[in-house]
Amino acid sequence: MLKTPIRSPPILILFFFVFFAFVVLLGPRMHPEILENVLVLDKPKEVLQFSSSNPLPPVSLVHRTLTFDHPVISNDYNLLIDLTEFDFLINHYPCNDSNGLSQDSSTLILVLVHSNPNNWEKRQVIRQTWGSWSHFAVEDVSLSLLFLLGEVSSKSLQQKIIEEDQMNEDIIQGYFFDSYRNLTYKHVMGLKWATYFCSQANYVLKTDDDVFVNIPALVRYLSDPFSSNNLKAFPKKYILCSRQDQARVRRSYRSKWHVKPREYGSSVYPSYCSGSMILYSYKVVTQLYQRAQVTPYFWIDDVHVSGTLVAQLNITQTDVGDLMLTEDQVNYLSQDNVHHMWLQWWVNDKKKSWRKVKDKFLFASELEPNVIRKIWERVNGIRT
Repeated sequence: MLKTPIRSPPILILFFFVFFAFVVLLGPRMHPEILENVLVLDKPKEVLQFSSSNPLPPVSLVHRTLTFDHPVISNDYNLLIDLTEFDFLINHYPCNDSNGLSQDSSTLILVLVHSNPNNWEKRQVIRQTWGSWSHFAVEDVSLSLLFLLGEVSSKSLQQKIIEEDQMNEDIIQGYFFDSYRNLTYKHVMGLKWATYFCSQANYVLKTDDDVFVNIPALVRYLSDPFSSNNLKAFPKKYILCSRQDQARVRRSYRSKWHVKPREYGSSVYPSYCSGSMILYSYKVVTQLYQRAQVTPYFWIDDVHVSGTLVAQLNITQTDVGDLMLTEDQVNYLSQDNVHHMWLQWWVNDKKKSWRKVKDKFLFASELEPNVIRKIWERVNGIRT
């Protein structure tokens, strides 16, 4: 006699379906780039184990308790927006190192350089050019420069990063996969690091590894009590950047910055800063960090951090204007034997001195390493 097969009751099937949907939809959100990397690394410590035979140098104790203006969520240190197991894979504490900063300095500028893990040459060029100013005080101002990196899936690349850091001690690496769509994590990681480890900073400069920063000119811009541009005359909530107004959301699938309506509903972005350089007063950094921790993730970091979050804090960005070199100015400056020609073209006055021309600009962006070296030679040549 044939037996009737046993069938699962429909209610049991429905139960398992609802349970699965609950776990998938309500569980911790991870971006595709991170999910890909979970297969490589199960926990942050495994990254450091790549160099178990050549461990990182010891660092000072970490203080993880802060006093914020407003209450923060629990376990804030290990939270990065929606990542619940965040940690710093490589970390340093130069702001707490009395040997690294001038005891006579009254101002500290923290420079955080966003860098792709593969961009060793760009980081090295910065160290050898404008970044070298971070090794001494400039006109009573100390600088601390760090490169921000995310996690990598290649063990050989991670080993190179560890060795590079052991040589220079200037890399901060976070536990998230380093990719373009994860730049908001990197940006907020920088805010987190400054909040937890560099409360001494007066200003925080977020920049990229293809940017030239005219450090002496920036120091004078910040410090000159008689300058109309002196930041000390401005409120504590201050942002200087290349401001973008009324930028439309890109909906075309052919665009690198294509955004779906479900990702961003409005058709126009709020005023935001081009990410090549953003100068924050420290008060803004701590407030942006707190806001970022409780705001849903959006992958275009320029828009999210310096636009949406800044608007929520009711802060207006100040446009950098002609303090940023234009492409034509960079082309003139990077040519050989251009001193006299560039001087006449820029200031249109033969009586102007080279020193005043040098003091004219603070930043130049989207530069190849060789161009950064050439600009450094011009500026450094004037200094000497």
